[in-house]
Amino acid sequence: MAWIQRAEQVGLRYSILLPLLIPVVLVTLGAWLAPYFADKGWTGLHSTADFLPSYMCHQMEDRCPVCFGGHAALCFRCLALYTSLSLALALAPLLRVNVKSWQRLALAGALVAPLVVDGLTAYLGWRQGNNTLRAITGALAGFGLVLACIPPFLDDMERRFGRANHS
Repeated sequence: MAWIQRAEQVGLRYSILLPLLIPVVLVTLGAWLAPYFADKGWTGLHSTADFLPSYMCHQMEDRCPVCFGGHAALCFRCLALYTSLSLALALAPLLRVNVKSWQRLALAGALVAPLVVDGLTAYLGWRQGNNTLRAITGALAGFGLVLACIPPFLDDMERRFGRANHS
């Protein structure tokens, strides 16, 4: 019986997260596939895949990965951040975070802090940034943001629906 309750809880969590997960995944896939669409001459799909990321990222060519013969629609940092957001959001309903709030937030802060330090020190001219570091810090921050926000959000939504399993 416990596995039935767990399956019900995971199903509820996915139904809560789908409105957030779907757009994040679509933007991420679009950013990765924009050069492919351009290469194939699919201008409508390319324009659509490139439109939203243009509002979310500077898209400087020297900071965008090359895939499918062209530059992705997001820079290394943003692409890694949104890819890790997609993965973390997809996995979040399956995982249980049985730690205190301050521990979860401390870990999330530790995952986001490298992005802040990397971006700030490069912006201030203290050092030269590089795309590998941008990608790593972006990926860590994506997981950190999900860790900070999603578990309490899901717990709150489960309480509102009256189906939380806090045994």
